[in-house]
Amino acid sequence: MHLTKKVFLKYTHTPDNYISIGANKGDTGLHPTQKPLKLMNALIELTTNEGHIVLDPFCGSGSTLVSAYNLGRKFIGIELEVPYFATAKERISNVIDSYEHSLFGMAENQENK
Repeated sequence: MHLTKKVFLKYTHTPDNYISIGANKGDTGLHPTQKPLKLMNALIELTTNEGHIVLDPFCGSGSTLVSAYNLGRKFIGIELEVPYFATAKERISNVIDSYEHSLFGMAENQENK
């Protein structure tokens, strides 16, 4: 993987090895330790390439999985608690459905098959 300054600067204003990312509305409330999607996007994009597999062994409400899918990564999520597993499964299904029903999402999904 080749980390470029351009990719890093996408998530911060200066290349000082410090990322400060706030949460958006909707980034909380599904799990007690839910992470902001912007943070997960940064961590995944900075540490993996498209097509890589992202493993989240404690996926909670699925934020890491949503980010992985949105960034063109494959994902594996593991969650012991049934209610959180159901939440993660619903979130992923909604994201996949929204991509499949959009013009660009359909084209991207067809290219990946």
